[in-house]
Amino acid sequence: MQPSQGFILKISAPEYFACPGDSILFQVEAINRSGANIIMDSILLPDGCSTKTGLSLSNNAGQIVKVNYLISPEAKFSQPYWLAEKHVTGLFNVKDQQSIGMAESRTALEAAICATIQGQKIRFTRPVVYKTNDPVQGELYRPFVILPPAFIRLNREVLLFSSDKEVKLTADVRSVKEQFTGKFSLSLPSGWQVTPAAYEIAPMKKGEVRQFEFSIVPPAGQQSAVGVAHLVSEGKEYAYDYIELKYDHIPTQTLMPESSAKFVKLDITVGNEKIGYLSGPGDDVPKALRQLGYSVELINDLDFTEENLDAFDVIILGVRSLNTVGRLRNDLSKLFEFASRGGNLIVQYNTSQGLVNNQIMPYKLQLSRNRVTDENSEVRFLNPGHTVLQYPNKITKADFDGWIQERGLYFPDQWALEFQPIISMNDNGEAALDGGILVADYGNGKVIHTSLSWFRQLPAGVPGAYRIFVNLISQKQ
Repeated sequence: MQPSQGFILKISAPEYFACPGDSILFQVEAINRSGANIIMDSILLPDGCSTKTGLSLSNNAGQIVKVNYLISPEAKFSQPYWLAEKHVTGLFNVKDQQSIGMAESRTALEAAICATIQGQKIRFTRPVVYKTNDPVQGELYRPFVILPPAFIRLNREVLLFSSDKEVKLTADVRSVKEQFTGKFSLSLPSGWQVTPAAYEIAPMKKGEVRQFEFSIVPPAGQQSAVGVAHLVSEGKEYAYDYIELKYDHIPTQTLMPESSAKFVKLDITVGNEKIGYLSGPGDDVPKALRQLGYSVELINDLDFTEENLDAFDVIILGVRSLNTVGRLRNDLSKLFEFASRGGNLIVQYNTSQGLVNNQIMPYKLQLSRNRVTDENSEVRFLNPGHTVLQYPNKITKADFDGWIQERGLYFPDQWALEFQPIISMNDNGEAALDGGILVADYGNGKVIHTSLSWFRQLPAGVPGAYRIFVNLISQKQ
């Protein structure tokens, strides 16, 4: 729109999206509030599409022109230009060098309106948008986007195999256009067996969602692979998921990451411990442990009676639970008693500020703000013969390969003599931090404090992290 000149222009689409090759009926709305003599001469769309109008716009009278436009079959899909290609750590891959430095991607489609104002020819360019009316907020606009004809949503981002048995993976296919047909498959490297090889998709209605299931048998030996789900339709291949970011203060953002998942075959021995888990904010560790076959029950609302707690072999406090779970102000002592009766209590990282209970462990333990941010930093074994490094999985330095983002954070800098430090690590040029895993006997049981970033490593499917964490769970006197 051009309110300073009293000439308002809006170009809207009947829906917020379309696919390459679709025919769309756009609506051009023009209002002259200036009292000037304005003639809307023509409307220009890409690919040489032109509509002559010659409409005279009288004062305060609106004109609406509808224009049918065929979107190019080769039109690019709408997503942030810096995410269109795969990127490496710390660096985006942008093929279109002219886009570099732009705050946002170019609009999916825009039109030019040629007008004559008081005898002067002027050209206005406007993006095509989608408009809705909200009873409270009034007119709402969102960018018009060009989407592929269908999307794929895998039900897991990481699939674990702790044995040679098959694991099921389900996937949703959502059609964006009418009568979508194609072939749906899941591709994995050689050695991974996928059944069926492909599904033939019968015609789908626009907006319809169908679910498909694949059975995957892993290869022998520990290894990781990325599996990508593909749709092939009318000779073109699509492998996109769909994510929509909607906030009041920014335009709606459309993301289309690759529809892929990480597949991890583990060389691991897993026990049958029953786990009670008190979750912290954004804590996906319970899901990860369930994939290994553990029975994991969330205990945030459980009455901490002796009978209830002793139904578990292990109780794990999730990330930042001592910063966010108010009941631990009074109930943490009951978990110490659980350990003293023979249980295994594992406490994951908390920030040093804002603790609801400063007695993190039954023995003295003080948190610092120290961390190890280099995920590839050297790890040294301080107590190589300790059962944490021996049972049920023999831990080697290779188990610290492939970690993501960091090693750990808020390491303790003081602890009681009862604790045995297991590993040491540090960032380059920094002092050694020995408190990443601290283990102590307590009564008839065990207490373990660990500052390593399990909350990142386990959901990301880091093999060694699973092997070490299983060993923490398996600790007994």
